[in-house]
Amino acid sequence: MTSFSFLNCSNDDDEEKSLADKVETNQDENEESEDPSRNQEEPSVSQVLSSIPLTTEEQMMTGGMNDFSLKLFSTLSAQTHQNLLVSPLSVTFLLGMLNEGAEGQTQEEITCLLNLGEDARSVSEYCRKMLDWASRLDSSTTISLSNMFYYNTLYDLSLFPTYSDALQTYYHTRAEGLDFSLPDAVEIINTFCRRQTNGLIPSIIKYLEPSAACCLLNAVYFKGVWKYQFDKKNTKEGRFTKADGTTSTVDMMQMCCDVKYTETDEWKAIVLPYGNEAYNMVVMLPSGGKSLSSLASGLSTDVLSQILNADSTGVDIQLPKFEIQNNLNLTETLSQPWGIPTAFGGNAQFTRISPDFPGLSLSVISQKSFLEVNEAGTEAAAVTIVLMETMNPDTEESASILPTFHCDHPFLYLIVEKSTGAIFFMGTYMGE
Repeated sequence: MTSFSFLNCSNDDDEEKSLADKVETNQDENEESEDPSRNQEEPSVSQVLSSIPLTTEEQMMTGGMNDFSLKLFSTLSAQTHQNLLVSPLSVTFLLGMLNEGAEGQTQEEITCLLNLGEDARSVSEYCRKMLDWASRLDSSTTISLSNMFYYNTLYDLSLFPTYSDALQTYYHTRAEGLDFSLPDAVEIINTFCRRQTNGLIPSIIKYLEPSAACCLLNAVYFKGVWKYQFDKKNTKEGRFTKADGTTSTVDMMQMCCDVKYTETDEWKAIVLPYGNEAYNMVVMLPSGGKSLSSLASGLSTDVLSQILNADSTGVDIQLPKFEIQNNLNLTETLSQPWGIPTAFGGNAQFTRISPDFPGLSLSVISQKSFLEVNEAGTEAAAVTIVLMETMNPDTEESASILPTFHCDHPFLYLIVEKSTGAIFFMGTYMGE
């Protein structure tokens, strides 16, 4: 229970403000190179789309990739009782880049993991469309997707032209040489992270093994303002009950408005739209004594579609302000049998990357992420890194007439793009 006073849940158009009035920009406070929105063409009115243009086959394929996203999240969720945040989309981009250089069983494992069937190229086509169109769906939402491929100049390494072309065509990047033995190498890689995430992810590595052959990076940045913003005057201290029964005090935002709402015997969910509703945050609360882990394990693309296509109704909402940072080593997770196990061993077949090193294998996959939710909206970022070796090294490191949706106990959340259902970020909030 919380000690909040009752809110007036009627809609009052006179109290609404434009997004420009509600959101304070701080572009002047940041260096130009550190704002990913400045690296993109500002979409004109004619460029703003209602959805990402996918073929029927690509639409079917996105469901399979979202199955991977949910499987990854469910596996990670079962491994921790702490706050969790992951960007499945960022991992998907790197798997796509790796897939372009793979063949044999390694490629089969990647395509199977992403549920691509026999069309190995389809993930790259999907990534290219996300790069081309994701930032054009809503002029009030900032989206940045960036990729980078570094190779170690200590080796006399060249790339197959077909792989270099794929990096440029589908991932809008190129291979750059870097001496991994120099101290500046770490700073160059971290500078990419900092610039492409508006400073939210200042670094991804502290040390770079001089014997590493390649380094692949993906960065995702998101900043969206709520379509229906929370009034700061209504934010009050409230009690949050953790999974172990202990309680903590959080800053609880409050609002009553019409949003998509779904309720079952085991959970209830709302959809909080950003801007023009191209992007949404889905928030799910377990109920009926269900745990958050059981909720995560039972989540499917069908359930997510049910939530996103629900009818709107008035809802009494309470949601904590929160900030989450995660540092995930995905090596062990993705090397499991359901993942891409041969990619990490001596049997890896990344033979379409370079003629000089047919024996490339994965050493490390890790991701750093950040997310902040407040009255104005959400800002989030993630960077995923893959290190490749030339051998097989060991892996290192309320009103009574309204339903209530009070997030006063652990909950699950996702940030999704509406037309594809692509999951940009996904996490759990367990309390402070």
